[in-house]
This record gives sequence, structure tokens and C-alpha cells, in this order.
Amino acid sequence: MTRSEWSQAANIFAHIINPNVRVLNKYGCLLREHLNNLSDALKCHQQALLKATNREHAETLIYLGLVHKNMK
Repeated sequence: MTRSEWSQAANIFAHIINPNVRVLNKYGCLLREHLNNLSDALKCHQQALLKATNREHAETLIYLGLVHKNMK
């Protein structure tokens, strides 16, 4: 991944208002499928956050934390 791609991905991550919100499993799977493409992974996660409404029955995405840690 190039420096500009990391920068773009970091910018996308910055626009996620609450990265700790719980999201539905199917969106977690979507994120895992896109881990080789960080920009797409974060876009998928951002969309998942927008669609997540039932936080009681959702699971925390561990992968977002791993992606964020790798970006630092």
C-alpha cells in the first residue's frame, strides 16, 4: 500500500464518528474480506456504522482496532 493510500485510509477512518460502536456480524465479515485493501475496508466499516441500529445484538469489530493500531 502506498503512502497516499494510507493517508486516504486514515482520512476515511477519521470521518468515522464513533469507531467503538458495535456493528452487525455481516458487516464485520465484509470488513475482513477487504482487509487487503484498507481504504475499502474502512469504507465498508463506515457504511456498517451508518446502518447499525440494533447495538444490543451486535458484536464489536476487533479488526477495526487492529487496522487503527497498524495505521499509527
